[in-house]
Amino acid sequence: MASKNQIFGIFVLSLILIAGCKQEPEKPLEPISTEPVSENTDENQDLTFSTMSFIQLSYNPPEYSFDQPKFNNPEYDLPLEELPENYQRDLVEKFGKELSKEQLEIFLENGVIILPGDSERFEIAYQQLSETKYKNEDREGVPIFITTDSVMHLFHIEFNELLKNIELNSLIPMLDEFLTKTLQKSETQYSTLDDTNLKELARRNLAYLSVAKKLLDPDFSVPRIVREEVNLELERIGDHNGFYQSPLFSKDCPEICEKILYPSEYEEGNGDKCSQVVKINVTYQGKEWEFVDLYKEVC
Repeated sequence: MASKNQIFGIFVLSLILIAGCKQEPEKPLEPISTEPVSENTDENQDLTFSTMSFIQLSYNPPEYSFDQPKFNNPEYDLPLEELPENYQRDLVEKFGKELSKEQLEIFLENGVIILPGDSERFEIAYQQLSETKYKNEDREGVPIFITTDSVMHLFHIEFNELLKNIELNSLIPMLDEFLTKTLQKSETQYSTLDDTNLKELARRNLAYLSVAKKLLDPDFSVPRIVREEVNLELERIGDHNGFYQSPLFSKDCPEICEKILYPSEYEEGNGDKCSQVVKINVTYQGKEWEFVDLYKEVC
């Protein structure tokens, strides 16, 4: 028989509600520099590709053992014959929840019940749980609650550790090798291509890859031909003060894109900070566009 002093358990189920420029130049590419790609370029160096070596992953799960914990709480038999005395005090008065007839039957049968949460965010549910203890002068008498994110949290800990190990032990070495080879290839393209537009595109590839390589390896020497643009990107990444027009990706875009994406460029003293207000309709080349679609297709 259930003790009247037995505090009942209730499970609360909370739910979590849980791109670029297609190159369509409208203006000529900027003049390219005739400087050498880097200060230490060896024109006779063989820069051909080779097969990248992929790190082999293996999974050896650790041994696991579990000892059943012992508790000193009093035993009670199921199904319960009556509701615990704290049902009215804790659930109805503190939380404003009164179980339906069907829910009461489930609770009496199992001793616990799962209820849907009414909060879209876990922190709100936690705040509500915390505030209930102040409804009694003794700040006691809060029933046992187990929120769904307690299980989710354990999963995230394991998952984050897995991602960290993959990134450190596998992805970073692979990325470093990839950047080294693609940088070499871009330097070769820049040095050997005769077409002016292709040569400029190879230079921009070199700048883009150099940003990633410098972030990965602070000792990397950025080629002089792209050093100014790369340093500007790195400075903005370090400052993380918002979204700005990229010196690497914002060239050759139609003027309509620049006016909407970078309106501060047209306002005195505001620099080239990027606007996030892009849900508007615009007319481009005689066609009505939602700007989001124009950005994907043209900008």
